[in-house]
Amino acid sequence: MTYIVLDMEWSQPVTKERSVKRGGHILPVEIIQIGAYAVKDGKVLPTVFDEYVRPVYYTRLRPKIRRLTGITQEMLKDADDFERVLMRFNRWIRSMNDDVMTVIWGNEDVQMLKAQCAFFGCDCSWLPEWFNLQPIVTRMYNIDRQQITLSGAVELIGATDTELRYHSAANDAYYTALVLSKVDDISGRLEWQRKVENARRAPFRSLSVVYRGDKVYKNKSDALRSGAVNSYSCPVCGRQYGIRGSAVKTDDGELFAVRRCGGHSVEVRLRLIPTGTGGCTAQRTVSLCTEDSAKLYERLASEQGVGNKSRS
Repeated sequence: MTYIVLDMEWSQPVTKERSVKRGGHILPVEIIQIGAYAVKDGKVLPTVFDEYVRPVYYTRLRPKIRRLTGITQEMLKDADDFERVLMRFNRWIRSMNDDVMTVIWGNEDVQMLKAQCAFFGCDCSWLPEWFNLQPIVTRMYNIDRQQITLSGAVELIGATDTELRYHSAANDAYYTALVLSKVDDISGRLEWQRKVENARRAPFRSLSVVYRGDKVYKNKSDALRSGAVNSYSCPVCGRQYGIRGSAVKTDDGELFAVRRCGGHSVEVRLRLIPTGTGGCTAQRTVSLCTEDSAKLYERLASEQGVGNKSRS
């Protein structure tokens, strides 16, 4: 698998109200630079795609765009139009002679590319499947917020000897490729991220993490004092919780608690399993909470006088 790391810069209308509309399509921005690198087997390949694109509608670059990107009107005047540059980008991807996926930092680039293709009537069905590297890196480094800047990620991986200017499509693609090259088990992390995103779109969809401990504890109290048994993480955002103090007992002897993390609810069920020696082992399941489970928890908490700690 070869990963095509894509970044773009674009020109904007003065205001949204001045966005160009044609045939039911809106041109939110106009791409002025496409940059891409390829990563394979954990290495950034020397091949690079870096081309300016001559805008048709948003031809006067706003001062902020010139300041951020360093791109000037003079640099764009002899560039090819969007369709020609896009065709060459397609050929560059096909030259990899491999299965490919597109990688971006943030969600905007592919969305803007597809919007511009629709506006100009360009075929973009050939665009490889894509994913956003940003949340994968956030989870990989246990960062307690949903987003991290590209420069912050570059610092995390220790690539401090590179001094390329940010907000250049090719340079940002290179920086993103460097970060991607440090990600282990990309396919596994991507699969997990897809589950997370599905869970956020459908908060009551099942997403479970099961812990089965081999350690034998003297008794149930001893087990609950163990951090391995008592502590658990939200399978969506990774937030840490403890079951003691918020758990209720179900009819079949499970300890059961519900927590709410932002827009999703998490349920944890802990079963302490007796052993033949009088001790016990622990099995814990953490999953996204169903509506029925949330109602059950509220009822049992009320009946058992457990403080409502499901909100955090």
